Amino acid sequence: MIELLKAALLNRKHLRLVIVLCFSMVALSIASSLEIVALGLLANTKSFLGGQASSSKLLAKLSSFLDAHLNFETDFRMFVVFLVCISIFKALTLFVSRYYSQIIGIKVSMDLRERYFKHIQTLSMPFFHKNEMGSLANKAVADAGQIANSVSSLFTNYLLTPFQAVTTICGCFYISWKLSLMIFICFPLLMFPIIFFTKKVKKHSQSLFINQEKFTGILLDFLLGIQTIKVYAKEMFSFKKYKQKNDEVAKFEFKAAKYAQMPRPVLHMITSLFLAGIIIIGHVSNINLAEMMVLVGLLYLFYEPVKRFAEENANIQRGVVAASRMLDILKEKPHIEDHVDAKPIKEFKNAIAFHDVWFKYEDDWVLKGMSFEIKKGQTVAFCGKTGCGKSTLINLLVRLYDPQKGSITIDGQDIKMLTQTSVKDLFAFVLQKSFFFLETVAQNMGFGAEYTLEELQEAARLSESLEFIEKMPAGFDAFLQEGGKNLSGGQQQRLSIARALLKKAPILVFDEATSHLDNISEQKIKSSLKNLKGKLTQIIIAHRLTTIENCDKIIYVEDGKIIQTGTKDELLESCPSFHSMWYAAVQQEKV
Repeated sequence: MIELLKAALLNRKHLRLVIVLCFSMVALSIASSLEIVALGLLANTKSFLGGQASSSKLLAKLSSFLDAHLNFETDFRMFVVFLVCISIFKALTLFVSRYYSQIIGIKVSMDLRERYFKHIQTLSMPFFHKNEMGSLANKAVADAGQIANSVSSLFTNYLLTPFQAVTTICGCFYISWKLSLMIFICFPLLMFPIIFFTKKVKKHSQSLFINQEKFTGILLDFLLGIQTIKVYAKEMFSFKKYKQKNDEVAKFEFKAAKYAQMPRPVLHMITSLFLAGIIIIGHVSNINLAEMMVLVGLLYLFYEPVKRFAEENANIQRGVVAASRMLDILKEKPHIEDHVDAKPIKEFKNAIAFHDVWFKYEDDWVLKGMSFEIKKGQTVAFCGKTGCGKSTLINLLVRLYDPQKGSITIDGQDIKMLTQTSVKDLFAFVLQKSFFFLETVAQNMGFGAEYTLEELQEAARLSESLEFIEKMPAGFDAFLQEGGKNLSGGQQQRLSIARALLKKAPILVFDEATSHLDNISEQKIKSSLKNLKGKLTQIIIAHRLTTIENCDKIIYVEDGKIIQTGTKDELLESCPSFHSMWYAAVQQEKV
């Protein structure tokens, strides 16, 4: 329960809405009690009109007071007006209380989603390797939605129930304190099933959420891999896996539903027995009919929110579990944070250097004592077999990870003593996997920054993208589909290169950047980039060795170690492994 309240009040602005809700709940509980009292007054008035003397002191006083001001006894229409006014008052307070409880739920959910997404973007890459994407996405959508529903139920039930309990108990004790003592006998019996079912619902909700996350992950995997599934004709295989997980989720949903629906029938049976007992005792004690009507009505007002609370408690407990899961993520701290004395680096002047760098993701070392220097204006390439650690070098360079041993410097400054944002501002990347979002070509190229049409066209021309962009119906204003799937693989890669060039960062990094390009496009881009040689520092990670033949320096990496450094011709003479790889690449190009 505390987790749900923490989630609801993370933003202090929600407190004002909660105060308004509290006042509306108080008004609603008073309106509900007045409605019951009005029915008692009706019975009391009828008995008077029928010539019977009322034995109810409370109702007689109220009747006399209202008769003096509204003339109940001689003009029964005024009594009807009184009832209508109470009904309207209750309707208004009911609307306000329910509306504000929904508004609070929506605002809490919206605020949590914003905080959640903003926070996870600050977390380091190890967090994303540890958590499945389906699980993280499910928390932002399903958990936040569950919290919204639960917060509404929480305030509606936890606020209304105490208010109604206080007003109804006071009324009951005024009418008959002896019969009202039955409440304290019944109340503990009501609490036992509530506590029991609360524990059961919470337990099964936790299991349900975990299985829903796995289910979402499987669904995302199969949707992302739909092309592979179709070309292998494995639709039935994927459906069986999907159905298996769907059945598991349904099993937990059945269990959760069973315990969620049991409290209200159990509590209804208990309260009905006690109300029957009170009616019998009241009849034996010769309590006035009007007073008995008010007493039973007030007791119903007392027990009904308790029963409704028990029913809604299942929803609240699911919200408690969801809030706990989201708050756990919000408590996560980045593995890599700026040092308290970190300073921004404004420009790249001299060189990047690795000094005896060792790194491992888990148990095995990926980099082993890496040391090298890249001077400003140089074009340096890293090559080697798959898994030798080339791409890891780039991850360390912009502090997606920190090495376990050694240091990395830019212009002689350890990057741990530089702000992460300023270091990343020095680099523009063309990565193996192109990332595009549902926006225009121009907005995808700018990636949050604003550029003139001339700047966009120049970057597109250098990356050989201008021709296909201009053929699109709206040109630079054409919208890209999810993941850029209305572009070919080569077009996506060229657009990624355009994005990197547009940034005009002093250091340009290509990580397998031309793997989807045809030879003609690759040669044109190489020619464009060759013109940038000396103007930009270029770092290239490549399998296609023909893309790096004009580099100032090639570093051949094997098993996390630097085997040899030099130009292409120097490595062909001095490094047998590079010679073999180059010969294989040339033969492949000929084929």
